[in-house]
Amino acid sequence: MTILLVEDSAVIALVEQRQLEGFGYKVELAATGEEAVAIGIGRADIDLVLMDVDLGAAMDGVRAAELILEKRELPIVFISSHTEQAIVERTERVTSYGFVLKNSGPTVLEASLKMAFRLHDAYHAIESRERSLAESAARMESTLAAAPVGIGTIRDRTVLDANERYLQLTGFEPGEQLGKPTRMLFESEEEYLRVGEVLYSGCAETGVGEVETRYRRRDGSFVDVLIRLAAFPSSAQRRIKLTKDDIIHNLATFSVLDISDRKRAERAMESRVLALTEPGGPSLTGEELRFEALFDLDEIQQIQDAFSSATGVASIITDADGRPITKPSNFTRLCDSIIRGTDIGCANCMHSDAMLGRMNPDGPLMASCLSGGLLDGGAGISVGDKHIANWLIGQVVDDDTDFNAIKSYAALIGADQADFDAALAEVPRMSGETFSKVCNALFVIARQLSTLAYRNVQQARAIVERNKAEEEKDALYRELKHRIKNGMALMMGLVDLEAGRSKEAAVHKALSATRARIESLATLYDLLSGSANPNEIRLDEYLGRIAEVVESTFAEAVGVTEFRLDMERYTISARAAAPLALVLMELLTNSLKYAFPEGRGGIVSVALKGETDGALSLSVQDDGVGLPADFDPRTSKGLGMELIRMLVLQLGGELSFRSGPGTRFEVRLSAERIRFLAQAR
Repeated sequence: MTILLVEDSAVIALVEQRQLEGFGYKVELAATGEEAVAIGIGRADIDLVLMDVDLGAAMDGVRAAELILEKRELPIVFISSHTEQAIVERTERVTSYGFVLKNSGPTVLEASLKMAFRLHDAYHAIESRERSLAESAARMESTLAAAPVGIGTIRDRTVLDANERYLQLTGFEPGEQLGKPTRMLFESEEEYLRVGEVLYSGCAETGVGEVETRYRRRDGSFVDVLIRLAAFPSSAQRRIKLTKDDIIHNLATFSVLDISDRKRAERAMESRVLALTEPGGPSLTGEELRFEALFDLDEIQQIQDAFSSATGVASIITDADGRPITKPSNFTRLCDSIIRGTDIGCANCMHSDAMLGRMNPDGPLMASCLSGGLLDGGAGISVGDKHIANWLIGQVVDDDTDFNAIKSYAALIGADQADFDAALAEVPRMSGETFSKVCNALFVIARQLSTLAYRNVQQARAIVERNKAEEEKDALYRELKHRIKNGMALMMGLVDLEAGRSKEAAVHKALSATRARIESLATLYDLLSGSANPNEIRLDEYLGRIAEVVESTFAEAVGVTEFRLDMERYTISARAAAPLALVLMELLTNSLKYAFPEGRGGIVSVALKGETDGALSLSVQDDGVGLPADFDPRTSKGLGMELIRMLVLQLGGELSFRSGPGTRFEVRLSAERIRFLAQAR
């Protein structure tokens, strides 16, 4: 490290130079302010300036420091024998790396220099971080501005900030949308609530929520969108699992993608399928079955254009009556502009197309056009027995063509003879043998299209029937769950009524336990009804709710002072979840009833752990008085313990316990049993 020592006294400079060199620094000397400025600015290897305040010349040390700092950033430490407040304040206005009194000793000087270097490094680190943050912010701003999707932040379902694309999608100005609830974007309260439930539940479940909906724009129009939401937890929240409500009230990021084109395509496809399958719609031999409903016309047009280009013939697809479906490919000027440009010629062309395209299972039809007389061919396209389209080719002449007969057609349709004759001379020539091969190739393609059309109809109907069956099954499933939940609510209501009528404590206790058991099953159905997979459930959430039910029912009465839950995230089959919930309820109920006599209070802990070998462990522990000496859970005839043993046996699990003071019960399911329960139906 090189230090520029600025001192006008040669003797003092020599002493200070030796001290600095003794500290391990390389030293450069300057006797005046002007010399200090020249070296400080001109020498890139100077790392720090030790500046005497009073240089006894025109430029003092403070002014020299100002001039150096105008050109480069350097740590400057002032040294002086003056202690006046005004001098100290003047140096502080220039820089803040330190002020050292002369004759304060080498220890103070060395410590001050080290502190100055550390401050300089710290300032540089801060500046570097600030530059990095500024660059990152600029990149993010640029990314958001260029993003083809709407992006923003949200809290409490209120958009806090968003990019320009989001505002374009919604049609609102920033002041109209930002800081306002998003309810304005939805066409109904029901849709607003549905979107919120799907988004935030999905985010709590997997970390990212996704939903399709429609935004109502400022002008009243609607746009189909795909919304994705990701939670943005605080550093403390990253260590815990966020609930749906946590995410709603926290900052979250979202993206909105315009899916209008995809939805339009889906609706068009649905319309095509419905046209083929709705009640009263066309049958395979019906009158309403249309070529356009069975094929993508853009793709058919590409095939037709490619066929014409490869073979050199004109081509068009019409309906069974000769009305065009596709655009003409490679049409001659004679047919396209002259003959079809007259009313008589156009009508005759349509009639000819209908005749040449009629169904013939033995091969293509080839003949002179019934309108202009050019060589044409055609093949019909059908669905089953229904003729739906004609694929027509031709507009060529061969050696057998009667040109005089063709020329006479101009007068019949009222066309200009000279123009007609010139256009006829442009018509391509093709031998009859070659044209026959082209027509045979066309027949093969038309037959394949007929087969494909038939399959399209059958597939569309199969899809609709399957979807209808799925919808009916889903409706039945929802109705079944609704009835089960209502039935359980009715049972709990009846238990509550009976408890209200009874004046015996034992009866109250038994009815409370019964109600809690029913409520545990109702909770299961409640969670399953909101799950994407009705066969699986988040066991940690389910058992957590069961624990809350038991706590609210019994804990206050027995004086439990603390209820601890340590539940690892775990998904399990619904088949296994219900027995585990009942086991937990019985174990908790027993603990709360017997562990804390005379309201002595204590702690009850519930833990759910997934073990390294794939097994599952559920434990309930208390710090109560422990089990009576003559009580054995393995042989107890009490209803609660009998139910626990039966449920664990049903699950194929293992039940263990210990009693001390305090009691601990554990239920363990092996990985093999968990897989078996998941596969069982």
